[in-house]
Amino acid sequence: MLATRRETAIGTNGTLPGAMAAPAEPAPREKKLSSRQEPATADEGGPRGTMLMRSTGLGKAELVAEIVSLHRQGDYLIMELRTTQPVRWKIRGGLSHQDLRMLLRAMMKASVLSFLLDVRAWFRKPRHPGDF
Repeated sequence: MLATRRETAIGTNGTLPGAMAAPAEPAPREKKLSSRQEPATADEGGPRGTMLMRSTGLGKAELVAEIVSLHRQGDYLIMELRTTQPVRWKIRGGLSHQDLRMLLRAMMKASVLSFLLDVRAWFRKPRHPGDF
């Protein structure tokens, strides 16, 4: 009986009778991504390839990214990537002449040349490489 009187005296919303109730919290608005954060569609310049990336700092996470641009800035080629899964990040990397020389030398290996010259592979969806 005592609990019932107390509830009546305090009220069901925790305020004294006649006191104003605290304003209710506004409902959280859904966050809308800006056009720069939205993933690219096939209509924007045609279909793009995907690049898979892993880092020891991310654990077992695998990032899926696409190359957005490549432009010269001073003594570097700046390559801009946009990750699309599992997060949306903008990643930029600078390639120097030494980096490009190493890349070209690695591309002259027979296994890499056969990969590049496989014309059918250019038009089909790539199979996942597994754990790399």
